[in-house]
Parts: sequence; structure tokens; C-alpha cells
Amino acid sequence: MTATELFKKFFINGGHKLNWKYIESLSEFAKLKTCEQNPRWHNEGNAWEHTKKCVEAAYENFDKYFPENLYVLRDKEQHFRWVILAVLFHDIGKGETTEFFKGAWHSYNHEYAGEKIVRRMLWDAPVPFREMICATTRNHMRVLRIADSKNCIKEVIDLSRTWAMSWRELWFVEWCDTLGSIPLDQEDKDISIRKMEFMWSLITCLSCRDQAFGHSTSIGYMYDTLLSGMKFNWEHLLKKQRVCVLFGLPGAGKNTFIDNFLAGEPTRKERWAVVSRDDIRAELGYCKEGDKVVLSSEKEEEVTKVFNERLVQYVKEGKNVFINNLNLKKKYRDAYKTLLAPLGKNICWEYHYFEAPGIESNIERRPTFPENVLRGMVDTIEWPQPDEYYDLIYHISDK
Repeated sequence: MTATELFKKFFINGGHKLNWKYIESLSEFAKLKTCEQNPRWHNEGNAWEHTKKCVEAAYENFDKYFPENLYVLRDKEQHFRWVILAVLFHDIGKGETTEFFKGAWHSYNHEYAGEKIVRRMLWDAPVPFREMICATTRNHMRVLRIADSKNCIKEVIDLSRTWAMSWRELWFVEWCDTLGSIPLDQEDKDISIRKMEFMWSLITCLSCRDQAFGHSTSIGYMYDTLLSGMKFNWEHLLKKQRVCVLFGLPGAGKNTFIDNFLAGEPTRKERWAVVSRDDIRAELGYCKEGDKVVLSSEKEEEVTKVFNERLVQYVKEGKNVFINNLNLKKKYRDAYKTLLAPLGKNICWEYHYFEAPGIESNIERRPTFPENVLRGMVDTIEWPQPDEYYDLIYHISDK
């Protein structure tokens, strides 16, 4: 789905005004009408009423915080709609998390639930903008928390290194969240507004409103090293050895990418190795080549043993490595680092994300894979955070 197609759904005639009739028809938003909120902070009513007030604030404040001089290289009209959608979706997780507990309404962890809902609802939308909304939905609650932190400067810089959003977008979503709330005590709102104004000044001083601070680059590495009190390891910056973690749904294009990459230059096959659980399952005779299966726990342990042995051996040999699994969960990606840590190598961890044009393309490319399982995998994605990788590279196919 292109941005234009998406805008036609959410905005009247693809213009600037949200199509509230369409939005109300979506079950995820309809649930917000039954989501009561703690009147101490949200005396404006349920989560649906709060969302509408936040969107009103977004329309009123956009031009002030997204001035014309930002749009020399950007499309203002498109960016405007995406920011409005980010505000619209920021509390979408309350529909799944709201409960009455100890005498009050709470929506614990609604930001984490919201990230998954956004990714599922906007899966076919352009990835960078989708992930911007996922990121602002997940992190909007952190803005006021960081304002109270003793390490606020470090936390602002760390969070700014998330590629999928800028601090301007994140701050604006929480600014509208603040303006769209009507607490019982006006002093509480005044305090929140002062905190938000402080945060705006801080991100301005740090020059990270619109550009990530050393996102997955040598600057980011230098920053981390400086904080740890260590000397710069310049060999690390030379990227002597690369371990590339490929992640994405089945049928996203990982195998095709590897085949094309290795065929690009004759010497690449000598310098690069590929380790894949699917390949190992086939080699052990547990399935046919190209099949996607999950075996018994005993057989999967055998696959893991062979996988780990090969990964360690390839790195010892000084080869660059592609880890070609789904890798949707952080615990699996972290396990590779734990496995290779004893080698003491200067490894450059590259993450490569793959996505097909739409979920229907994944299903078409993997006809033997259970469709319901594949669709459900969208909710299992744990998006990598900047401290996981040195670089994050996107491979989004358009056909």
C-alpha cells in the first residue's frame, strides 16, 4: 500500500481532515470508547475522547513545531499526515490493556501493546513512516519520565539514536498528549507543560531534534566509549569483520538477497559464509531443502548445536557471516553476541531488515507455510534498538 492509498482511507478525499467515520469503524479504535481513564489525569473522558482532543492539538500546533524551513528536502504535506497519524495512534494500545485495579483505571504497558497494533494495522504502509509511528507510540510515555531523570541528557541522546523517529516527532506526540489531557488539578497539567518545555529546550541544545545523535555510526561508538571511560578502539571502526543478522518474515527476500550478493563478485564466496537453521535441518535430513518446519525440541537442539559450531568456526576463520534466520526476537539476536563474545573479535554487527510489498506477497511466496502462523508473526517482531547494532539496513521490495 502506498502512502497515497493509506491517506485516502484515513483522510477525507486524501486531504488534511481525518476521516473519523472510517476510523471509528476500525475495531482497534472502537475499543477506545469503552476505555475509562483515571480522572486525576484524564478528566476529559474515555480514551476515545482523549485521542480526539490530542488530534485537535496536533492540528493547532503543527505549523509552530514543524516550520517551513524543515521542508527543503521533505514533502511537507506527506509528513504532516504521518505526524497526525502518529498522534492518532499514540494510545491505541489502551484498548487491550485498560483495567480497573486498586480503585482506579490503569493502562499499564499500553505503549508496548500499541507498538504491535500499529505495526499490524499499518503493515502494508511505507516502512520508514510505519516504524516512526511504532516508535513514537512505544516511546511517548518516556518523554516526561526523562524530564525527571538525573541522567536526562544521556537518555535523550540514547533515545535519539533510534532511526525510525526524530525527537521532534516524539516530543510533538507527547506534547499533543499533554495538551489533550484535562486533569482534575490544573497545577498537574501546568507542571507537565513546564516539563515538556524543558524537554524542547534540551533537545534543541543537543541538536538532536531532527537528526539522530550518532545513530549506529562511529560517532555513536565514540559516544559510548567516552561514557565508559575507555580509549577509542580504532580497529573497531575499520569494520574488520562483519556479522550480518538478517531478519524478516518468511518470504521477505532474505535468500534472494544472499544469492544475488554472493553472485556479485567471484571473491565474495571466499570471504563470506552463510549459516541458516533451515539449511541445517535439510542437511540433517529432517526436511527437504527450502522447507520451513519446526522440529521436536530434541531435534531443534541438535540443529542449534550444529548452527553454533559453524558460526563460531566461520568467525574464527575470519570470514564475514550472514545469519539467515527469522531473527524476529531480541533474545535470539542477543544469543549470537553471547556465543561469539569469548572470541574477543572486533565484530561489526550489521542488521538487515527485509520486507515484502505486503503480507499477501509473503503468503504467495511461501504457499506451504501456514497462513495464520505467518500473519501472526507480525505481532512477534521485536524491533531492534540502536544498542543492538552498528548499522541497520533496510531491504524493502516493491514487487
